[in-house]
Amino acid sequence: MPDISNKTNEDSQNKRRNPYICALLNVLFFGLGYLYLGRADRAFTTIALFALTVVALSITNSLPTFYGFAIFLIASFSLLLTWLLDGYFCGRRDDYKKKWYNHWSCYVVWIILSASAGEIYKDAREPMLGYGIYSARSQILAPDILQGEVFLADTRFYHNASPQIGEIVVVISPEENANFARRITAISADNHLTLKGNGNISTPSDAHLANIPTTNLVGRTTYILYSHDFSRIGKVIQ
Repeated sequence: MPDISNKTNEDSQNKRRNPYICALLNVLFFGLGYLYLGRADRAFTTIALFALTVVALSITNSLPTFYGFAIFLIASFSLLLTWLLDGYFCGRRDDYKKKWYNHWSCYVVWIILSASAGEIYKDAREPMLGYGIYSARSQILAPDILQGEVFLADTRFYHNASPQIGEIVVVISPEENANFARRITAISADNHLTLKGNGNISTPSDAHLANIPTTNLVGRTTYILYSHDFSRIGKVIQ
């Protein structure tokens, strides 16, 4: 006579997903572990909550500020931690009930969408979310910004304000198609900027920054985000 109790135990075990795979897929591919578990609702809920946080920070123009960006980092870390821990415990606790999206083709589509979302975020960060992250490649703006420091810029600042002499700004060089941070030292009548380092310092490679149209302004620098000198982190850039 077949052992019914053993068969029941085997069926119960077959209804569980590997919790380690759930957690790993969640972290690597934007909540894919929840789809693997048959719990897409948890993936969409966590992503929606994170997106609402980012939208709220963007609407209030908090992302270019040190504390606003700190909230963004905390929200990002919390999302990853939730995906990791919740994915693991859901894998251990919840019975697996196959859904229509539990197919390899849906998993591939999710991975492609996850990779695309990362690229879209990079492209949308400056024009839509209102902030940019840059690093100083020289000491030309010392002591305001030191070489190797990472700083924030408000990319909406000049939507409703005119540039002023003395402001440290980020611009796109029309010749090199790259971002540069410099101080405005002169503004011509036809709205072209002359940009130099602190103390009117310029290098031979800065010749292309002597006549920059205001349309090439990316934003105004705001805060030091990271420095080897920890006491400078969070410093306002004047």
